[in-house]
Amino acid sequence: MMAASLAGLVRLASVLLSTLSSHKGMGLWYGLLGLRFVGLLMAGRPWSQDESDFVCNATLSPYCSAACFEAHFAFPMDAAWDFSYLLALLPVACLYFLSPASPEAPSPDNQALGLVRGHPGDIVSQEAVQPTIQASGPRRRPWLAVACGLSLAVVEVTFLTVVFRLQLPQIRPRICLASRCPSLPVVNCLVRNMAQKVTSLAILGLVSSINLMAALVFVGVACLSG
Repeated sequence: MMAASLAGLVRLASVLLSTLSSHKGMGLWYGLLGLRFVGLLMAGRPWSQDESDFVCNATLSPYCSAACFEAHFAFPMDAAWDFSYLLALLPVACLYFLSPASPEAPSPDNQALGLVRGHPGDIVSQEAVQPTIQASGPRRRPWLAVACGLSLAVVEVTFLTVVFRLQLPQIRPRICLASRCPSLPVVNCLVRNMAQKVTSLAILGLVSSINLMAALVFVGVACLSG
C-alpha cells in the first residue's frame, strides 16, 4: 500500500514537473480546474432554493423573515465558491504563460539528413541549433512558477477555512437575532436538507484538498529541481 502510494506520488510529481519544461504538463492543471468546476456544479444543487429551505418555528412577517434569513446567512455561500474559482484560475493561467512552448520538430527529411534549414539559402546542422533550443526551453523562470504554486496553495487553504469555519456553522439551527425587528419573539430557525448541504460542503472540501496537495507537490518538486 505504501509502495503504491509512493509510486503514485512520484508519478504526480513528474507530471507536475513537466509544467516547467513545456505546455504538455498543463494538462493536469486543466483537469484539476475541471474537477473543481464539476464540484461546484454538484455542490450548488442543494443550495438552489436556500430561501425556501429556511424555516422558523414562528409566524413572521415577510420583512422579519428576510431579516432572520440575512442574519442567519451573514457570510455568502455559492458566491464565495465562484469567486474562489476565479482566484484559482489566475495562478494556472500564469503557469501556462511561464511554461515554454515545445520547440517545433524538424521535418522527417531534415531529421534523416541531420540538417535544419534556417534563413533562405542557409543550411545549419541540427547539432548547432540544439543547444539554443534547449537553453530557451526548459525551466524558464522557475521561481515565478513556484510563486504561482504557492498562490494556488494559499487560495485553497483560504477556501477550506471559509468553508469549514464560516459556512458550515451557518447550516446549524440557531436562534434568530434580527436587530432590525426589535419586536420579534425569540424563534429558532433551521435549514432544510441539512444532510445534502453538509455533503455539498464536503465535496468542495475534498476537491480543494486535492488541488492543495497538487500545488504543494508542485512547489516542492520545483524547488528541488531548481
